[in-house]
Amino acid sequence: MFTDSFVLTFRGFAAILTWVNALFIVGPTAVGKSALALTVARCCGGVICAMDAFQVYRRLDIGTGKPTVGEQAAAPHRLINLCDPLDRFSVADYLREAERALTVIPAGTPRIWTGGTGLYARALRLGLGAAPASDPELARQLDALPLTVLQEEIRRLDPAWCATADLQNPRRIIRALAVARGTGKPFSEWQRERGKPLLAKANGIFLLPKREEGRSRIAARVRQMWAAGWPDEVQSLLTVSGWRESQSARALGYLTIADYLDGRLGRSECLEKIITQTGQYAKRQVTWFRKEPGFAVAADGDEALRLAEQWLREGRLPES
Repeated sequence: MFTDSFVLTFRGFAAILTWVNALFIVGPTAVGKSALALTVARCCGGVICAMDAFQVYRRLDIGTGKPTVGEQAAAPHRLINLCDPLDRFSVADYLREAERALTVIPAGTPRIWTGGTGLYARALRLGLGAAPASDPELARQLDALPLTVLQEEIRRLDPAWCATADLQNPRRIIRALAVARGTGKPFSEWQRERGKPLLAKANGIFLLPKREEGRSRIAARVRQMWAAGWPDEVQSLLTVSGWRESQSARALGYLTIADYLDGRLGRSECLEKIITQTGQYAKRQVTWFRKEPGFAVAADGDEALRLAEQWLREGRLPES
């Protein structure tokens, strides 16, 4: 929680946002992106635009870290609650919704783009690759295969894509394989052909705390979400026929809690497993954002403030 005096110092961010109109706050899970974004938005009358692949789903609230009713009242939020739990939702869908959001946000309103889905951030700033939509039946067939089989095939078909991809993310591998199989052209080649970006040259902050702080932050956040009713949220989703097989069920921790509710895991074992999974995911997020240009690294809100003041003095944001 930021103090009132600290909030006032974020006038530096407010000044920057009247200048550039868009600021990114990215980083791994449980690092404090949402708190920083909310503070900045309150100081400058801005709108928060989420970049989260699972906050787009209605009914996935606690486990995705979706802003609370109070937080949404403190500052307008966009790009959350866009679809139902059984819906498929792609990067192209996200960009379409982002473009729609930009048309309804009043001109001149500062926009704070925050979240940990690196692919969304990249697509916003660099444009979407020209790859065609995946064949649904082929995607379903690939989804039934073990991760190791998917990894072996994509390494063979598209080593260039594998060099920078998250090979622990089956959804991304399935997408790349479906395109490669369906078109006969590697996904990496399609990615080099990009459309016009929505937010070219929009840069900002990469929040990255010290490594030793990461696990304790994650553990505290997971336990807080559990206490807030996360198991009840999962129990409600389990009443939806077909949810276990849906895209939204792949949100971090949800199926692990489903195993707990089914009696296959104890409470302590379930929590520890989610904490470990989240830590692994955070490492992959850090790897992704380290490769993205135009983000200045800050360990916390204080350092972010110092960067904002430096940018104001120099009259520039980090280089793209």
